[in-house]
Amino acid sequence: MRIIPEPISPHSTVTEEIEAGVGAAMDAIVAALTKPLTAEEKSSKQKEAEKSSRIVFKGNIEEINQFFYKRDGVTAYP
Repeated sequence: MRIIPEPISPHSTVTEEIEAGVGAAMDAIVAALTKPLTAEEKSSKQKEAEKSSRIVFKGNIEEINQFFYKRDGVTAYP
């Protein structure tokens, strides 16, 4: 599975940044869906690394929201 990074901050309110980010995201999604997997992406070592790095924080919903807010990330609920 490929991960597509978000091209702009989720807190952006600048229309031009948002439109450019949407275009960049769509290009990345199309490329990720149509490009064949590399040997590294097919390896089980890559899959194990992805599994171990998925959990970045544990806590209740308020603690998780605060953690991501401090990192300028997306909160679980607006």
